[in-house]
This record gives sequence, C-alpha cells and structure tokens, in this order.
Amino acid sequence: MITKSLLSKCLTIGLIVLSWNAKGQGDCKKSKITFEAIDAVGTTETGLVKLDFKGQPNDRFVLSLIGSKRYINHDFKELELERLSKGSYILIIGGRNETDNFCQEHFEFSIK
Repeated sequence: MITKSLLSKCLTIGLIVLSWNAKGQGDCKKSKITFEAIDAVGTTETGLVKLDFKGQPNDRFVLSLIGSKRYINHDFKELELERLSKGSYILIIGGRNETDNFCQEHFEFSIK
C-alpha cells in the first residue's frame, strides 16, 4: 500500500516537472504554405498536389503525405507531387527545428 502511494506521488511530481518545460502549441508560428489538389483529369487515373511555400525556404519544414492504399511519402522536398491515385490524403507540415517554432499543421483532401 505504501509503495503504491509513493509511486503515485512520484508520478504526479514527474508530470508536473515535465509540464513546466513542455512548450505548448499556442505560442507557435503558422506556416504560410498553401497547396492545391488537382483531381484526375481525362484518361489519367492520377492527380497531383502543388505546394507554394510563399517565399519560406522549404528546408525549414518536414512535410509528410499519407494516403489511402498505404501511400506514405515522408520528408519530401518537391513542390509538386504527381501520380497520386484517387483517394483520401493527409498532408502534415511541421517545423524541422524546434527553434523555428512552427506549429504542426495537417490538411485533409481527396483526389477524385
């Protein structure tokens, strides 16, 4: 019984100490990145996504695209992703360095 109480108190103290150093996402900067998803056209069965970094260097971001049918493209640098199959996707944008203080953002879209 004493051990359980002691472990509970240690865990509580540990969580409080960690929360003091934890940086919330409320004080982060949003990226200016925009994207355009272009659906499959004509006889092609694939679409594409165009990214615009609005003058920000793309090496300051980690970009990941996760889609249906086990599609994963992590840490890509291209401004256009072509040959995307029809389906749902999630674009995840995060800062490469903690000192840049960019918020992690995600956007959902579909290629039809």
